Amino acid sequence: MTVIFGIILGNYCLFVLILIIGWLRMERQAVPGMGREKSGISVIIACRNESANIEACIGSLSQLQYPVEQFEVIFVDDHSTDDTSAKIKSGIKSFSNFSLTTADVEAQGKKRALQKGIADARHACIVTTDADCQVPADWLSYFSLFLENQKTQLILGGVRIEKNHSLFGRLQRMEFSSLIGFAASALGWGRAALGNGANIGFRKSAFAEVNGYDGNLHIASGDDEFLIRKISSKFPGGIAFMNFSESWVSTRPMSSVKNFLHQRLRWAGKWKYSKDFMTRVVAVYILIVQLAFAILLIQTFRNPDVMVTLVAMKIMLEAFYFFNINRFQRIKFDALAFLLLQIIYPLYVVVTGLLSLTGSFRWKDRNYK
Repeated sequence: MTVIFGIILGNYCLFVLILIIGWLRMERQAVPGMGREKSGISVIIACRNESANIEACIGSLSQLQYPVEQFEVIFVDDHSTDDTSAKIKSGIKSFSNFSLTTADVEAQGKKRALQKGIADARHACIVTTDADCQVPADWLSYFSLFLENQKTQLILGGVRIEKNHSLFGRLQRMEFSSLIGFAASALGWGRAALGNGANIGFRKSAFAEVNGYDGNLHIASGDDEFLIRKISSKFPGGIAFMNFSESWVSTRPMSSVKNFLHQRLRWAGKWKYSKDFMTRVVAVYILIVQLAFAILLIQTFRNPDVMVTLVAMKIMLEAFYFFNINRFQRIKFDALAFLLLQIIYPLYVVVTGLLSLTGSFRWKDRNYK
């Protein structure tokens, strides 16, 4: 059995090496120069119970360096039960190109809220972010830059977790880097596998051509990934990654383990609905790898001669991968958080994977199964 686990881990080391090469390919992709005509862009933000975050979000959007007549910001309140809507009204009253609407009563959920905003949008290009995020001043300029390529139908951007001095916050920041890194690495090989709706843009025409979120409106998450796969299938080679660290948006870490777990269960829950064969294979593969690594790590502690080389190789390859991602993000590689994740992550993957198949979760004061 140890030999089988060793083969699995050895195969995973090759997988990480492929990801590293994909990341380097993505970083080196050439893009056109700045300074050309600006595209018209509608920014859509679905909001529900974001009282603690919405003012910072509005503040960052108000600093956007982009021609006012060329963009609009539409907030869509998804039936908040707190004072989110009141804070939005107060925060945007000085901006003629900012507006607030409310999702239809019978159409609840983030995708339906986004759908409402997209239907109301007056520009041909749509950009979305989350109400708990802050965006950089030149954010829309980078989207416009990539939209100059008429073949590009959807653009993925990066998301980073803000610096936090708590160990839990540091662990989240490191773990989150791996998700964005995987999305970029896959695109470095020409495959759109993952994304984050907190920093994504697409042509309204492409959204309409693939029937938007139809077919997965009932799923709690996946407004980003299902749309990415639809557009990737319809427009081969039509997805790009913004390989500028200055284009990344930032968000805060989860405040508690409970909130973190419920967020990850929400994310993980969409895998069972995926019709993409490779997506399912990768999800199962990662689960098997983490189980194998956990067992080999325990055996290595008990007997240092058992598979120590493979365990060390796996850790070093991942360290190199994370170091490159963090360098691109312009954040310091956190060695302590990285090493702790080597121990915690296998348990986390197994628990969330199993719970996402059978468990329920609560998000934004709504219960999901």
